[in-house]
Amino acid sequence: MLKALDKEASDLAASPFTVGHIAVGCALSYLDFRFGHEDWRADHARIAGWHREFAGRASVRATEPVDDS
Repeated sequence: MLKALDKEASDLAASPFTVGHIAVGCALSYLDFRFGHEDWRADHARIAGWHREFAGRASVRATEPVDDS
């Protein structure tokens, strides 16, 4: 999955923001949440850059889960 997404990162960044972008962004964020010890970004720099931009969107930041523990 990551290899394919890395190849498509430029097209993803250039296309209008849709629910598909949200799905990809959430899937990558889930990797961080559940598998934070695995550095998926090291071998997938293009999609990692896209995810950084995605995660910086105000709408994404406003809906991040809060740790209430």
